[in-house]
Amino acid sequence: MITSLFKNNILSYFLVSALAVLLWGIAFFQISLDVPVSINFANQEFLFSRKIALFFSFSVTLFGAFFLNYKLKKYLFSYQPTNLFAFFYILISGLGISSPFIIVFSLVALGLVFVSNYLFYFIENKESESQVFNAAFILGFLIFHNIAFVVLIPLLLLNLGAVRRITDKEIILIMTGFLLPSILLTLLSILTENLEILNAMLHIDFSFPKIPWKSAALHLIILLISAAGYRLVVTKRSGIDINIFRLTKNMFVFLIAIFVLVIVSLFLFSISYVGFVISIPVSIFLAAYFTNSTVKYKEILFLILVVAIILNSFAK
Repeated sequence: MITSLFKNNILSYFLVSALAVLLWGIAFFQISLDVPVSINFANQEFLFSRKIALFFSFSVTLFGAFFLNYKLKKYLFSYQPTNLFAFFYILISGLGISSPFIIVFSLVALGLVFVSNYLFYFIENKESESQVFNAAFILGFLIFHNIAFVVLIPLLLLNLGAVRRITDKEIILIMTGFLLPSILLTLLSILTENLEILNAMLHIDFSFPKIPWKSAALHLIILLISAAGYRLVVTKRSGIDINIFRLTKNMFVFLIAIFVLVIVSLFLFSISYVGFVISIPVSIFLAAYFTNSTVKYKEILFLILVVAIILNSFAK
């Protein structure tokens, strides 16, 4: 069985790494002219080689895949630990591999990796002031890239509230962490008399999204399979393993919040942005589905999905 190749062993680590090398390698060698990739901040443009940007994206994506894959196995998200999460994380992230903004999108994905790590931590019912503050602080920076990330602030409160009563201190920490980056950049703008920083913070360009029907259909199928994966995990964990049950429900709310964020983001960014943003929660439940499902044609569905995503990654 194909999915059994991704059990928790050396072979599966090799296959996941090989997938990353294949996707980013193809993108790397497709570059005929190394056109610079730009990052704009406060009307200041920073240029990077596209090859360097791809190498950076490859490194960040591989780190995020294995780091969160380790965390999921640590918290026993699945009865049968596999590396399918890492496989799908790299595969879904590859949907944005042809974007000229890949270095920015990869940085956003890295921020979400660390936020997700803090969400996992909350189920332990320990003192979590620093994790609460750090998660809010990262989201406070991410809103400079995309204001829609504000929808993840209630997610922090929901994840905490699933374990215990939220204290006033934790609410203050969340609000402080979230607002601190804006306060610091405002002070920097005033001290340097560079109002362009403030203008960049407040400037938002909306445009009606242009979504190819093939991409829309693929993302819809991914969402439906992810929802099926959630139902399988919830059914198996219902009544036992209460912490994992809470984590599963929290991650599904994370998935819903991310798709709300994506809908708004499509008015700000291209469709290639979506892969990097949805990769974490979607990969969790895709892995859950193909690990737990007993559907007869599961392996065929797995192959079709993988091929469809790869073809979509390099579609013009």
